[in-house]
Amino acid sequence: MLKYSTLFLTALLLSVQLIAQPYAKGHRTLTLNDPARLRDIPCHFYYPATTAGDNVALASGQFPFIVFGHGFSMGYDAYMNFVDELVPLGYIICLPTTEGGLSPNHETFGLDLKFLNNIIKTKGTSDPTFFLYQKITDRSAIMGHSMGGGASFLAAANNTNFTTLVNFAAAETSASAIAAASNVTVPVLMFIGEKDGVTPPNDHQIPMYNNVPPGCKGSITIKGGGHCYFANYNLACSTGELFTSPQPSISREAQHLAVFNALKPYLAWMLKGEGSQRQVFENVIAQSATYSSQFTCSVASINDFTIQAGVFPNPVDDILMIDLQNITNAQIELFSIEGTMVLCKPIQQNGESLMQIQMNELPVGVYILKIQTKGSQSVNKIIKQ
Repeated sequence: MLKYSTLFLTALLLSVQLIAQPYAKGHRTLTLNDPARLRDIPCHFYYPATTAGDNVALASGQFPFIVFGHGFSMGYDAYMNFVDELVPLGYIICLPTTEGGLSPNHETFGLDLKFLNNIIKTKGTSDPTFFLYQKITDRSAIMGHSMGGGASFLAAANNTNFTTLVNFAAAETSASAIAAASNVTVPVLMFIGEKDGVTPPNDHQIPMYNNVPPGCKGSITIKGGGHCYFANYNLACSTGELFTSPQPSISREAQHLAVFNALKPYLAWMLKGEGSQRQVFENVIAQSATYSSQFTCSVASINDFTIQAGVFPNPVDDILMIDLQNITNAQIELFSIEGTMVLCKPIQQNGESLMQIQMNELPVGVYILKIQTKGSQSVNKIIKQ
């Protein structure tokens, strides 16, 4: 049975790689300014292009984007493994170079990641002079490794302007990433090295994961995996890791393979809306001997985390209004973020275009509102304040 399961997984992964168009990799450097902090943020952008090279034209279409935070004293070039694997599949990656010295400000770096996600979204839809204008979708990820992984939690706290948080060997930071994790409400996926002696999981990633609210979150521990092996070779990281215990017991290449076997279907599901890839992702992490993992997600698709028009006000205090428009013969269901149904009500328009939902007695938190008809489903994230 295991043999056939392995063959099935291999076929699924190959199908993902064969179907995806192999884009060329374009590159350009760009400095974005945060006027609120009087701060310039230099970045390297890698993107799907018509031909490989610097400052080349983007490929046709629109693409989800990723903002990726580097580790302590690690350059952007340490993460070319992510560029090489993801850009050809149709993702844009932004790698900021701020806070690269020996005394980085973690909180500032988290603000940089948050700002970049926001400004790329804003300029991508409103600034014709921006090179990504009309080239991005509305889905994005904030990622990071080590220090950048901890900073990704700082960027994600109380922030719903992106789709998913993914990090690798995330390190505790100042301000505390462990504390910030309790205020993250988007889907979270954490990769952990079982033999990470630099940021031991029990002191770093596991407390972060435990603090993330229930809803949609997962952790993948790569058996034998180390801290620096999530990236390409970097002198500073590798030298530091030599003096830690335990030491990785797999190769860097094996760890990269383990990361991308799980990450690719997850991103296809989350950032490209390919619902079938959720099952591929879950099969990979559940059936491969490479991982020990936990994953729980109470929603059917990433659209469940998108605030859609027709439901207002959002956030809501007392009464939620639903614009029924032409909806008939449907049912409204309201779930807590843990997946517990708190309301089930058929839609009866009676000539009225608006429906009221009483929210005043419900606890503060995040809810999922589903409007189900015979042929379709609309899903909205509702914030009760």
